Amino acid sequence: HPLALAVGDEHRVNQVVCAQAVFTHQIACEAVATQAAGPAKWEGCKGGHGQIVPKLEAGAQRYTAGMLWVKSFHIIFVASWFAGLFYLPRIFVNLAMVPEGSVAERERLLLMARKLLRFTTLLAVPALVLGLWLWLGYGIGRGPGNGWMHAKLLVVLLALAYHHLCARMLKDFVAQRNTRSHVWWRWFNELPVLMMVAAVVLVVVKPWQG
Repeated sequence: HPLALAVGDEHRVNQVVCAQAVFTHQIACEAVATQAAGPAKWEGCKGGHGQIVPKLEAGAQRYTAGMLWVKSFHIIFVASWFAGLFYLPRIFVNLAMVPEGSVAERERLLLMARKLLRFTTLLAVPALVLGLWLWLGYGIGRGPGNGWMHAKLLVVLLALAYHHLCARMLKDFVAQRNTRSHVWWRWFNELPVLMMVAAVVLVVVKPWQG
């Protein structure tokens, strides 16, 4: 009967569309899981007419969700850490401009710099720990074809060196050993901006991959 044939054809078309949707969804899930933590664990389940449809285990889904939480807090702490690196040298600019005899202003700026350095250091610790967790624990950026991660690690080392250098220079200000002008400090203040730009481009664009 023509009506029965039409209904049967529509049913088969729906089966094909559903199968394609399931397959596309599973491929997307596998790609996310593979990038985040290496090969994911899969199990077979029977679909319509006894077909075996790949299904991502619940454990692997939780694994990916956990990675996203770690990644979110890593980004938050990195942004906060760099905010401190942006502002601390700006205090150095003001310290270099303090006129002779302005003891109260100098002490106020030194107190601000000390507090900011301590707070920035506290922010740097979880940023680094979470980054190592993503790299070594979840496998992001590991393996061949991840040259962008090597470049990003270099940026992290430069940021740590800059952080340490700021701590040493603050000691020079406390001991009144600074001989650099405020113009020099303004240029020094631009370095963490360049490091942040490089880190973001490396993580988003991922050059030297593949």
